[in-house]
Formats: sequence, C-alpha cells, structure tokens
Amino acid sequence: FIYKTILYDKSGTAVKQIDVLVIETSAGIDFPKRMVIKDLQRNHSTLYMMQSLKVNAPIAKSMFSLEHLER
Repeated sequence: FIYKTILYDKSGTAVKQIDVLVIETSAGIDFPKRMVIKDLQRNHSTLYMMQSLKVNAPIAKSMFSLEHLER
C-alpha cells in the first residue's frame, strides 16, 4: 500500500503531496480512509475522509446505460 505520494511537474518541482493517514480493510482489500492532499505551491491542503465503504455490493444494470455513463 502506498502511504505517501509526491507529484512533480515537468521541471522536477514537487507540486502536490498525498499522505494516507488511516487505511481500512474490507473484504481483504485496503482502502484509504483518511488522507491529506497538500498543494505545495499554494500552501493549501485538503482532508479526505471516507464515511462509508461497500465492497462487492450489487449494482443495478441501469447504472451502465449510455445516458448514465455520459454524465
């Protein structure tokens, strides 16, 4: 599992950093439950928190209509 990612621009300057703070395992799969995304250029960060997780839940066939997929 990747806990820290640094994204660079074409010149090699670090522009964003993603830190996974908490992971949750469901059905044997690890998911990031809480992470911080930092914009290193603007000194700004966003906290991402997953509230609920469903794995292998049934999905209605209507979700895969052309109209729905184009949204």
